[in-house]
Amino acid sequence: ASPQEGRQMLASLFRNTDASSTAGQIVGALFKGAGPLLQKMLQALPADAFGEDMRDALKDMKSNLQPIPETIIKAHLLDIVSRSAGAIKSVELVRSLGAASVGQACLCKIYTDEHPAGEEVVVKILRPNVKTIIENEHRRFVEAAKATPGMEKTFEGQYERILEELDFTKEKTNINFGRNVYEKPVMIYTDGFSKASSRSVTMNRLHSMEVHPLVPPTMDSLILKKAPGETYDRFMANTRAKARDILGGVNLTERAQFADPGSLRAAEAKLITLYNAARTRQEYLLQLTEKWVQEAVYGNGFYHGDLHAGNIMTDGEGLTVIDFGNATHLTKTEREHVLRM
Repeated sequence: ASPQEGRQMLASLFRNTDASSTAGQIVGALFKGAGPLLQKMLQALPADAFGEDMRDALKDMKSNLQPIPETIIKAHLLDIVSRSAGAIKSVELVRSLGAASVGQACLCKIYTDEHPAGEEVVVKILRPNVKTIIENEHRRFVEAAKATPGMEKTFEGQYERILEELDFTKEKTNINFGRNVYEKPVMIYTDGFSKASSRSVTMNRLHSMEVHPLVPPTMDSLILKKAPGETYDRFMANTRAKARDILGGVNLTERAQFADPGSLRAAEAKLITLYNAARTRQEYLLQLTEKWVQEAVYGNGFYHGDLHAGNIMTDGEGLTVIDFGNATHLTKTEREHVLRM
């Protein structure tokens, strides 16, 4: 790291830890002060391959990065109003949806003639000067990679992918590919599955995120239609919390000795409802996985490169795939290698 980056990492360490912090939280605090390129490389590591402290550090870094200053966000929102040529009257910042290493997503409301009470949208904003910072990091990464045979080429491949995330106009292209890949009539991540499916649960809707039509994206900002529902990771966390509330923190087997049958039956009914909702969403995930793999390996090669629980929205009727910043097309040769493997 450069002296400036070293100071930023130490500042992050002191800002985000105290005497009770675990080893994982301490390392995570250092990572949060690192440059965006290092953070992106760390995010690509398989957390399960490390010990508990490293897993905690990577998780902490992913979920608690420093947000973009609100003054910069509001400047972007004013620019969106200006670029809409009068179609958008004003934009209101509602809340941050999460800060990432290279940008931030915000829930906003846009006010138009069609939606005078406001329409909820998602605005993605690139961090200021992030490209310059990453280019400076790149030089040091290359020097370090040269010490290991073959590593420089591997790193450069990763670096090219990261650079694509620094231009939201490319993400718009990826989103459009996701909705209608090349000239094929089959809609990827858009059309529902056949009702003749042999599965016990079939999605009514399978969508990809949509770019809002009123404002074209720029390199550093993108406005999207808000997908219905909640992310899968939030759904799972809420399900666990609801189950704990139903059980009251007491093992149901032990509680059966003391509780009256009526309250037990009520608790059982609530738990079954939670289970059915989770089981349905699990089936949705299986169907999405089939579509994802079929298109990437056996279809035209379109590949969502960052499919995880935070990038899939669900509302019980179906799901919406979001964040196409890492989407790509696998070449014929790459698909052949996957099939051989």
